[in-house]
Amino acid sequence: YHHIRVTLYEFGLAISLALAAGLLVGILAGTIGYLGKLLDPLLLALYAVPIIMFFPLCILFFGIGSLSKIAFAALYAFFPIAIQTMKGLRHVDQSLVRAAISMGAGRRQLLANVMFPAAMPVIMTGVRLGAVLGLLSVVAGEMLGALEGVGQKLSRSVEVFQSDEAFAWITITIGLVTLVNMSIGAVEKRYEG
Repeated sequence: YHHIRVTLYEFGLAISLALAAGLLVGILAGTIGYLGKLLDPLLLALYAVPIIMFFPLCILFFGIGSLSKIAFAALYAFFPIAIQTMKGLRHVDQSLVRAAISMGAGRRQLLANVMFPAAMPVIMTGVRLGAVLGLLSVVAGEMLGALEGVGQKLSRSVEVFQSDEAFAWITITIGLVTLVNMSIGAVEKRYEG
């Protein structure tokens, strides 16, 4: 249970960082035209780079402890959240925007009461994808270099040919991913309903 707690702790911090940064960048790029034109190709180009290449840099800067896994997972989860938020806000029905402006809505009211709720299905797709990728990257990071966590236990059991234990850790990983996916799906349905 200790290793599951470590993985969930790392994932929780990573997804919190990714949500904060991804939503901020996505909102800025989705609502400010010139910033969106500047950031859109940059985000897509960086997202196309295999993110696993950044893991050695995370270990170099943050060490072999939890911080490197948190930074790596936050980086991995950031891109889908930022890109989907930007895309969702850009494709809000303009008749809704015009109607809100004609009724006197200011920039903040327009964003909070019209654009963000209209873009929420697209944003939640990015959050769901980012969360699943973030959790898997925490486990992958633990497999590549960690002292504790689900990924470290999985890697260690494979190294010593304990296939039953390895399959148990794989099952735990699949269960955690399913739990995260279902939890975000429940939040998404609650928001729609």
